[in-house]
Amino acid sequence: WAYKNSLDVLFIQEHNGNRDKVSEWKAMCERSGYSIVHGLHNDTTGSGRGAAALLTKMSTFNLTEADSETQPSVGGRIAHKKVLWKDMILVSIYVPVNADERRDFLKQQMFNHRKIPPGSIIGGDFNCVENPIFDVVKENGGTYQNKHAGLMKTVMRKKQTSDVFYKIHGNRARAYTRETSEIRTRLDRIYAKDTNSQLVWHSHKLDHTYVNYVDSDHIPVV
Repeated sequence: WAYKNSLDVLFIQEHNGNRDKVSEWKAMCERSGYSIVHGLHNDTTGSGRGAAALLTKMSTFNLTEADSETQPSVGGRIAHKKVLWKDMILVSIYVPVNADERRDFLKQQMFNHRKIPPGSIIGGDFNCVENPIFDVVKENGGTYQNKHAGLMKTVMRKKQTSDVFYKIHGNRARAYTRETSEIRTRLDRIYAKDTNSQLVWHSHKLDHTYVNYVDSDHIPVV
């Protein structure tokens, strides 16, 4: 799917892979011309559930397979890499689904400038939305528990970034990146520097062709 769509960067969350998968996935990525930064949990089971991964195309960023690495840090929920193309910092992030864990994780990232420097390009599953009025549809009504979304937005402001979807479509636009029979939400987002003369964001869309490649209730943001 990535190769067919000529994607240079993939932000992946909830890859569910354990340590045994690292070398297998590294080899698979290299065969397709990608370098992988593979976040893993630090628990005794080696489970990768809820962890993040970051794939970058070697040819675009002049990478070699030596650029691949594993990051057993921050609960596996952050995978980051600096690429020598306009000195970009790319960050793949998974924000916990549990509300208490989400709060604690976001507080940790507030001043985590080593893993997430200000001005980074951040792609992830945030498990909360920017604006529940426009970013949520509950088929049976009711209130969406958007806990700690305010903290999430504060963290993104601290990182000097804003929602690319809003940059392009405006803050009253609607789109949903996770869909079930009961609810649709825009959990998956890309954040980037508010002003950047080197990069121009000209497109933001959802690619439903992913269903031909993977079983997921999330829809890729392209």
